This record gives sequence, C-alpha cells and structure tokens, in this order.
Amino acid sequence: MSLLGLALGLGLVLGGQLLEGGSLRSILQPTAAVIVFGGTFGAVFVSFSQRDLQRTVRSVPRVFVEREVPIEETITTLTRFAAKARKDGIMSLEDDVERLPDPFMRRGLGLAVDAISPNTLRGMLECESVSREELEEVPARVFEAAGGYAPRSASWGPCWASST
Repeated sequence: MSLLGLALGLGLVLGGQLLEGGSLRSILQPTAAVIVFGGTFGAVFVSFSQRDLQRTVRSVPRVFVEREVPIEETITTLTRFAAKARKDGIMSLEDDVERLPDPFMRRGLGLAVDAISPNTLRGMLECESVSREELEEVPARVFEAAGGYAPRSASWGPCWASST
C-alpha cells in the first residue's frame, strides 16, 4: 500500500499542477529543492543524534516490506512449547531456543529454560518490551519533526501560481 500511496500522491500532485496550467518544470526547481530539503535536513540533523538518524534510515524499508508474523503462528508455537514442557520438562526446550527467529521470544524462552522465576521473567520481558517500543518510536519522531520543519504545501501555492 505504501508504494501505491507514493505513486498516487506524486501522480496527483503532478496532475493538479498540469490541470492548473502549470508546467512540470515549474514544480522541479533545483534552487527551491535545495532550500527546502537542505533546510529540513539541517534542522533534523541539529535536533536528533547520529544514532537516531541512522535508526531512522534503517527503518525506511519497513514501510515497503511487511514482516509481520501472523498471530496464529505465534499461538501455535507457544502451544507446542507448552505441551512439550509439560510432557518432557522445561529443559527439553533448550534446543528449540536457538531455532526461534524472533529475538524477543528467543530471549523469553531462553530465560524460562534457565529457570528464572516467573515474576522475574515477566518483569524482564515487560521492561524489554517497553524499551523496544520506545526505540521503535524514534523514526516516527524524526519524520514527524521533518514534516514540521518542512514548508507547508499550502504556502507553496502562490509560488506555483506566480511561476506559470
């Protein structure tokens, strides 16, 4: 859907420009692009750390590639582990830990196999979950700030109209 939205957005902006009698050349002004994008990037670079900016750049592909594991698959895996642990003991899951693709589930199951108390295990995983959630919000905050620093499209209207 992201690719469709990107193509639709660009197509409609260009189409609207042509419908109003403007030329495509008027929308592609290198000087204006340098000012707008340079100013926006400069403001973002001043506002965030290098680590936050790197995390943001690495997050961009996730917009276009869905990697979500169906909840049914997770439930099936956990049910299988619970049955195996009940039948053969928690230590029987030790070999399964390394084969788990999800690092969060791998860590949780590994701690359970290491006989961490249920309350301690829950606390550790809740803390890790909150920490991961905060880290995953960083790219959203960077993009939100960039949107706030960039000029509003409504303010560009008079510039486009005067250049036609």
